[in-house]
Amino acid sequence: DVVLPEVDTTNLKIIKLASKLSEDEREEQNRRDVIEYLTLTSYILISNAPVQIRDTTALKGFTMDAGKQMIVGLLSGNYSYLDTIEERGQKALDEVSGVEVPESMVDTHVKTLKMLTFASNLKQSIKATVSPEDPLGQMYMFSKVQGFLMTLDGFMQETQGKLTSIGIENIPLDI
Repeated sequence: DVVLPEVDTTNLKIIKLASKLSEDEREEQNRRDVIEYLTLTSYILISNAPVQIRDTTALKGFTMDAGKQMIVGLLSGNYSYLDTIEERGQKALDEVSGVEVPESMVDTHVKTLKMLTFASNLKQSIKATVSPEDPLGQMYMFSKVQGFLMTLDGFMQETQGKLTSIGIENIPLDI
């Protein structure tokens, strides 16, 4: 299993719901805040993806394809795709770090930051631990990439479940 890096959460900009609101108003305000947060975060992630993503099918396709390309890069010693993932991961991390987060989405936001931190350091951690002539090391890195992709997939499903529970059917991808 992949161990995601710890991230500094001291600078999170958390949106707190006003306590003077009624339960219904709090629920509606939270829903609006979550939609705004997800729209902005989705836009940042999609605009930094190495391929165009317009719907959840394209998103699934991207994660499958990214895994294949990373593994081919690992096996061949050609790290250009990993360079791209690392660069775009760092840019997305910088942008997502400044987003205001609804209180109900803090754990999701922290996981997003952890995923982006992991992605932005992927190549460095691979190059530091594996040489192209080390088959066991390559198997280890292969499992690390696979584990990350499985963790990412689980995270996307978990986030979708959270959204469904507050009445949001789809993450806004068609921006």
